[in-house]
Amino acid sequence: QKVPCLKKTRRPVANTVMHRKIPIQRKPPPPTRILPIPTDEEFWTELPDILQAQVTVAIETRARKGKNKVAPELLLWAGTPYLRTSSIIFLFAIWVVVLLIPVFLLVETGVADEVGGWISLLWAVISVFIFVPQISRSSREVYAITTCRAFSSCRTMWCSITTDQVELTDVTAANLRFNRDLTGTIDLESSLLRQRDPFAPINRVRIDRLRDVKDVCRVLSRTLPKEVVASANLGA
Repeated sequence: QKVPCLKKTRRPVANTVMHRKIPIQRKPPPPTRILPIPTDEEFWTELPDILQAQVTVAIETRARKGKNKVAPELLLWAGTPYLRTSSIIFLFAIWVVVLLIPVFLLVETGVADEVGGWISLLWAVISVFIFVPQISRSSREVYAITTCRAFSSCRTMWCSITTDQVELTDVTAANLRFNRDLTGTIDLESSLLRQRDPFAPINRVRIDRLRDVKDVCRVLSRTLPKEVVASANLGA
């Protein structure tokens, strides 16, 4: 018995063009941008890494917003509040006294026998958020002066960062005073908004507890308006 032969049918050849594999042209990576931060300066190397990051983020944020159209923002000085050992010991002594007073009044005297211990424990937790920020200021706050502005960056106990800044060209008053521990404090104020609106707040940046006041005054005397420098006696 003959097996019927199946006819071979040719598949219709589609009119397709053989596409060559074109190599994907990748864009070259953007050139690495060097931050205008003098990393070899002594004031920068003395800052902790976390405070260096805070200053870097503040400068990068301004550049990303396009506010440096005329000239790039250059860092001229940065520092932290200086707490002497005697000041830290004094704060610890006050903290101990504040913790012992409610324990003696509520527990030892029997004023509140049942809840006295819980009240003392609650007050101990609250006192942490009162005294620890004062003792740890040198590791949470940083001050910086650039060619455009002066700003302070503070990391709170809740790990949030608050920044106060003032443009150097807008500064209308500067005040220099010395504290009991021989550190200096400089207040930079701008009242331009107050001149337009009498209810507007005064823009103020406080550079507090400076150990080396001379370097800061030298930088401010070159960047602030001349009349402000003369009135604040920063150049002396």
